[in-house]
Amino acid sequence: MTVAEKWNAALAEVQGKFMEIAALDGNRVDFAREAMFAVQAIARSEWLQKCNLDTIQQAVVNVASVGLTLNPAMKLAYLVPRKGVCCLDVSYIGLVKLATDTGGILAVDAIIVRERDTFSYRGPFEQPVHDFDPFAPVVQRGEVRGVYAVAMLPSRIVKVTTLSAEDLQKIRAKSEAKRDDSPWAQWPDEMMKKSA
Repeated sequence: MTVAEKWNAALAEVQGKFMEIAALDGNRVDFAREAMFAVQAIARSEWLQKCNLDTIQQAVVNVASVGLTLNPAMKLAYLVPRKGVCCLDVSYIGLVKLATDTGGILAVDAIIVRERDTFSYRGPFEQPVHDFDPFAPVVQRGEVRGVYAVAMLPSRIVKVTTLSAEDLQKIRAKSEAKRDDSPWAQWPDEMMKKSA
């Protein structure tokens, strides 16, 4: 039995539960597609292959509950190994999609502020002034000072949240994923945005 066949068989055991939850929640995720994406992710990661089988099955079932695809091109959610346990990890892009799809917010963005950027915080309910060249190399813009998120609420009120570089380091230090292939190691900018 190949690795793919082994994992396809293991995931087939939770197909009924997946489909039941997806139907109850009105989510349009398809089991066959999500199982395919899961098997691809597992085949690429020796860490996922070492995870407890039950947790991998539960993480795939959670895809049905959340309604976000594991399609790597969409970057909405990932299977992430943590201490032998597989977790469904929703990305920054996935969180934005969930929030806007439910109508909780109209729009949201998170932006990293660097040393040589001009940044003026104007309080939690007003858009900050942030001037920078988005095409400048990171080296030219300098080290990360922090990150902020701006959300437009249905009432048209703007809500701003900020995190300093120190806050981001504390959050990263609490992450259970410490390997070189962890989300913080591979996509630090996206993880900073997600934190905000």
